[in-house]
Amino acid sequence: MMEDFIRRNIGAEYAGFYKNCSKQTKTNIDIEMLAYLTHADSEQPVSLREETVIKNGKIKKRYIIEADLKRN
Repeated sequence: MMEDFIRRNIGAEYAGFYKNCSKQTKTNIDIEMLAYLTHADSEQPVSLREETVIKNGKIKKRYIIEADLKRN
């Protein structure tokens, strides 16, 4: 999904890079893209919320992106 977003909005070269990078790098890119979207000037604001959870005995971070869906 993020690869398609990058391809449409940034370019095929960057989408190819994203496709071929490691899972950890993809996660870092995803978080940075979401952080950018939460601070960008937009007619449809987006917010990012971080939660710390315990899953399978491990502490993990979960990121939740929220946006108001507007209907015309």
